[in-house]
Amino acid sequence: MNTRLRFSLAASILLGFALTAAAQQVPAQAEAERIVSGTVKDFSAAVMSGDFTAFHAQTATQLKAKYTPAQLKEAYAAFVEAKIDVAPLVQGLKPTFDPPIKLGDDGVLKLEGSFPSTPRVTFRCSYVYQAGGWKPLGVGVVKEAATGRAAPAPADAQRLVLQTLQEFSDAVSANDFSALHARGSTPLRKQLTPAKLKESFAAFVDQKINVVALMKSKTAEFDGQPSIDDDGVLVLKGTYQGKSGPIRFTVKYVFEDGEWRWLALNVKT
Repeated sequence: MNTRLRFSLAASILLGFALTAAAQQVPAQAEAERIVSGTVKDFSAAVMSGDFTAFHAQTATQLKAKYTPAQLKEAYAAFVEAKIDVAPLVQGLKPTFDPPIKLGDDGVLKLEGSFPSTPRVTFRCSYVYQAGGWKPLGVGVVKEAATGRAAPAPADAQRLVLQTLQEFSDAVSANDFSALHARGSTPLRKQLTPAKLKESFAAFVDQKINVVALMKSKTAEFDGQPSIDDDGVLVLKGTYQGKSGPIRFTVKYVFEDGEWRWLALNVKT
């Protein structure tokens, strides 16, 4: 049985230019938040589908004149080829603007700042007011580099992964994923409710599979040393010897609030 949850992280590429436009009022904070969140969501949809037609149609006239949908896709090839999806990271999060929201004398609205995601996603977007709304003129999204935090020692990694699998087993046995959800990272909690998390592991719940109870040994055999990838994600992958066969696992974590919180979980019995 193999159940997998994945959360893609962001990378970076920037696109932008300026022009002369009619003056408009600076949008309120809540409106600016809605504007940039919508842009990031629409951009991610284009990246994941590999089709920039709908995204292109929502942009400013000047950007449309400079780029076709195919050229936009080419400009963001790094995102498309790597299937980098920033939407799950920032879903439900409010952006912080730094510097403050600015409307230039040329009528270009500049929204720059970041989302409090892990890793942090920053943005640099510009807009002009056309056809009753703010249309993207330049869109830049950047994933911050990993923090350089060291991976935990093997003994600590043993305790961490066993704790996560115990919490997972408790959730399956209780038919209640609230506690497991609460132990998850911010991106996971924003993406999935406890009910959706339970649905993702329905095969375990329906068959009442308690992973920890199936273990013959509670010492994991890791596939190599615990490591942190380029996104700052701790990857713990390996095998437990089970009573009726090996139990394979991959658990991913991000460091939040002084501790490692799980981001993705894959278990195969």
